[in-house]
Amino acid sequence: MTRERSPEVWQLLYQHGVEPFWQFAPRAPKSGAPIPERLRGTIIHGVLERIRADIELAYVLEETIGELDAPELEMALAPGSQYRTALEREIEQVIQSAEWQWYVEGEHYRELPFLHLVGPREWRTGSFDLYRPDGWIIDFKTHQIGAQSVVKEAEHYRTQMQLYREAAALQTEVKTRLHFTHANVIVDV
Repeated sequence: MTRERSPEVWQLLYQHGVEPFWQFAPRAPKSGAPIPERLRGTIIHGVLERIRADIELAYVLEETIGELDAPELEMALAPGSQYRTALEREIEQVIQSAEWQWYVEGEHYRELPFLHLVGPREWRTGSFDLYRPDGWIIDFKTHQIGAQSVVKEAEHYRTQMQLYREAAALQTEVKTRLHFTHANVIVDV
C-alpha cells in the first residue's frame, strides 16, 4: 500500500530502513483529539485482541492503556474522562454487535502472525487482526469517520486485503472483511 501511495516513502522505509519523522516524532493531532490517531488505533486493537466478555471492558481498556507507558496522556485517558467514555462506547458497540459474536464463536485467532514466501527472497509478514479457520479474515479499522465515508475509505485497503487473501489461501479459500469501529460498519472486500 505504501509503495502504491508513495514510491519515495516506500524506498526510504523498506530499502533504506529510514524511519519517517511522523513515526518517531508525531505532531499533535489536528483533529482536536487529545491523542494521536495511531495511538487510538493501538488502544482499540489491544482491547479487541484481549477481551472475552463485554463485562470486562473497563478492566481490559485500563490494562491496555497502562501498557502504553504514556503519562502525558493520563488526563485524556483517565476513567470517566470524555475521551475515555467515547472510546469505551465505540469498543462496546463493536463487541456487543452480532458480527462480533460471530467473529469470536468457535475457533478463531486474534492478532495471528503470518509469514508468506511469495517468490525467491520475497517475503510478506504481518498479522491478521482476526482469523477464522473457516476462511474469514477480519481487519479492524479505527478511523474516526462516519458511516457515509466507509465504502470510499475501504477502497484504500484493497491491496492489503489481497495480500491477506494470498497469505491465507494456502489453507482455504479466503474472504476478507473490514470492520470500521467508529461507525461500526463492515465492508466485505
